[in-house]
Amino acid sequence: GIYHDFLEQHGYEPIIEERIHPWPLHDPESGEQLDWNVRAIVSHGKFAGMYVRIAEMDNTVNKSTGARCIRLEDLKAYLPNDGTAKLIIASLHNAAVQYAEDRPDFIAGIDLTVDNNGQVILYESNIGHLGGLQTMATLAGRRHKAKLEPIKLIMTQLTKEANAARLRKVPGKDEVLPLSRL
Repeated sequence: GIYHDFLEQHGYEPIIEERIHPWPLHDPESGEQLDWNVRAIVSHGKFAGMYVRIAEMDNTVNKSTGARCIRLEDLKAYLPNDGTAKLIIASLHNAAVQYAEDRPDFIAGIDLTVDNNGQVILYESNIGHLGGLQTMATLAGRRHKAKLEPIKLIMTQLTKEANAARLRKVPGKDEVLPLSRL
């Protein structure tokens, strides 16, 4: 695709192991089969939340490429019955919680799906660039504000540390001021 070509043109050798075929989802209105995955946010051993990204079949499923985002609970409307929906939602949730607990020292956005054999597949872990916090907060609303608290605490601490690193002495004075005040 476009991304593969872009990477090759810039000297990278992307490796694509296989195309993951997700568990079939269908648009509740049109019946069209859709491609999908979830973005889960984990922070220092804690699961913060997740949402579903949906796109046309065989397209890149990513918010930046136009995928629709829905709450995880709303996935039920795209599946044939509540039993299947509950099992898929629980499986994704449990996988994200386990991932978080196994990695207590960082913040990550992980991309998961359930394949057409019913297995949870982790196919990407985004540690350096973490997108999805704003989408998750928007979809969750205030009801799940507490789930974002671990991320808020971490981001607050990181911001304080970054601001402390930006402090410098003003030449000729003993006072230390933030660069923003100079």
